[in-house]
Amino acid sequence: GFEDTTKVRIVIEKERGSKTRKQLAYYFSVVLPEIVRHTGGNIEDADLALKAKYLKKKLMWRGGELEVVNEKKYLTSEEMGEFISNVLLEAADMGIEIPLPDKEWAAHEQFPESKN
Repeated sequence: GFEDTTKVRIVIEKERGSKTRKQLAYYFSVVLPEIVRHTGGNIEDADLALKAKYLKKKLMWRGGELEVVNEKKYLTSEEMGEFISNVLLEAADMGIEIPLPDKEWAAHEQFPESKN
């Protein structure tokens, strides 16, 4: 009969791209140091404050709603980009100009002669 027939399930869904090393490098090497240079303190505290402000999410826990801070390691590249955009807007509101990432960086790394 049909009892010994192998069952197959095919799932098609959009792949969630993980945040990129370039996003993390930009955030930790450019964005946070520039903010800390203007506000004082240290990078770890600035990162904690910005995560608390922009990475909150609500969970249902034991019948009630609980607000927690999401970790950057769980973000997709799109979510990380949104987080960085929010941080850049916050910096602009404080009068801090942060250099934007170089969109041609990958090409420059592969073809150094293209930097001219």
